[in-house]
Amino acid sequence: MLILLHREENEIQINIFENQKKQDKYEKLTNLTNEFYSVIPFTNFDIEDTGIMKSRELNSWEDRLKQISDVSFAFSVLLAAQHRIQEVNPYDYCLGSLDCRIEHMSAESDEAKLISKYIYREGKSCDAKVTGMFRVACEEDTQNYRTDLKNKRLLFHGTKMAHIMSILKNGLQIAPEGSFRSGSAYGKGIYFSYDFETSNNYAQGKQNKYMFLCEVSLGKSYDKGRHHRGESYPMKKTQSTWVHTQEIPNPDKHVTMPYGASLLLGENIQKPDTSKDDNRYYYSYNQPEIIVYDAKQVKIRYIIQYK
Repeated sequence: MLILLHREENEIQINIFENQKKQDKYEKLTNLTNEFYSVIPFTNFDIEDTGIMKSRELNSWEDRLKQISDVSFAFSVLLAAQHRIQEVNPYDYCLGSLDCRIEHMSAESDEAKLISKYIYREGKSCDAKVTGMFRVACEEDTQNYRTDLKNKRLLFHGTKMAHIMSILKNGLQIAPEGSFRSGSAYGKGIYFSYDFETSNNYAQGKQNKYMFLCEVSLGKSYDKGRHHRGESYPMKKTQSTWVHTQEIPNPDKHVTMPYGASLLLGENIQKPDTSKDDNRYYYSYNQPEIIVYDAKQVKIRYIIQYK
């Protein structure tokens, strides 16, 4: 009987301890939420309706705060350029602040024609009207780019206009550990595509849009051709993930640029099904995406301006 009483007492003590831990955690989350709302102003605030911030709200706020930070940086650079307009050309001041060189490319140059062919690949519909192409050389990319990895491709990356100056200054970045950045179905990485329209889904702008065309060192790539639940990215002993669709650019028509990166210019062809089992979901993805997990695998080569 005494043994049973001791067991019951121990279980009660454990439950009290666990409940206290939950209460402490709840109070901590509540305090952090209230602190956040007191620092970040927004409309229609009601202290009774705040509660604990949910993951979806964190996603939304993280994206908004990133945009605010990038807009603030761009505004500071442009304001400083205006302030020193009597001393230095505003364009030169901005480029100096970003530590990068941007050079307009003639539409008649061989380089621009190849990129144009890449955008309007054979058999692919694309409504974009290109109004300018620019060759880019960023100090951040030049210093840190990994040259030890093979399998280099030129890939598109779309982004919001508010982020452009920050990206030129700091390079494309991976969301920090512990963040809740949305759009990371294949792990925390930088997402690209060889399909212009796929990357265009991530680009935003009113009068003009801007697309980065980057040299990406894929290294050993994991061929994501079917659904597997519970996968963790990046896969072991790989440096990238390639999400395939049922069709791929014809590999016989790839063109290698002088600096070693390939343009996937070929028309789409049916990708061979190399699976050994009958799986109806094989290559069932609608949009091709390529993901790298190290910012040092990326070098910005071009900016495409379009409508």
